[in-house]
Amino acid sequence: MNVLDAELVYRYPFKRGTVSGSIKSIETAYVEPSIPVFTSTSDAATYSLEEVLELSEDEWFERGIGLSEEGTQNVVEKSLDKLRALRRSGTQHSLIALACSVDHAIALRSKYSAEGYGAEIVHADMSDEKRDTIFRKLRSGEIDIVVQAQTFGKLFNHNKLSVAAVFRPFRSFSRFIQFVSQVMPIIRHDEPDHPDNHGFFVSHSGLGLKDRLEEYEELQRDDRDFWEEVLGESGQ
Repeated sequence: MNVLDAELVYRYPFKRGTVSGSIKSIETAYVEPSIPVFTSTSDAATYSLEEVLELSEDEWFERGIGLSEEGTQNVVEKSLDKLRALRRSGTQHSLIALACSVDHAIALRSKYSAEGYGAEIVHADMSDEKRDTIFRKLRSGEIDIVVQAQTFGKLFNHNKLSVAAVFRPFRSFSRFIQFVSQVMPIIRHDEPDHPDNHGFFVSHSGLGLKDRLEEYEELQRDDRDFWEEVLGESGQ
């Protein structure tokens, strides 16, 4: 692979984008308890946050690791509360969720479906054709929710994705930004205060996402201020 020399000429900060109405204004809603517990479907073990972060993502997938039943249900309910609130504008806002593993994603889909919402799963081993079919269903309003089983790979480009529900920790803050950026595209251009131009990040309060921000040295000061403000809020 050839490596090109380059220098940064211009960057457009997140914070300026929200003020100008170029991207959605994102609010955070955390759920309790503050100490998360993870479970495994393959060995009936339980893991702390620190123990999960010591494992590779391949191990998460192999062991079917996921946030505990209580923690999962709490995030599901909170994320649906935010989705219903956004839909009061009359716009069919959508939700994207991030699971620890494929097994966990299947469980999440069942929980969202049980609440009366159409949900589908996407993961790295899925064919492009299948992924594209799910994306078309999301854009057409046939489904309300997409559950991802990892952060890498193809992202969804759909401006009505307005709620990001996170059910797993992040080693890398850049991966977090990559995922949450999917709910940032605006719906109403040049109307930053319009209800449709608001989005939500919903997660468990003990997943350590604020700690990841402290480790992400590449963010310049204005963007660090933006994410500190977002992640520092304790949502209702």
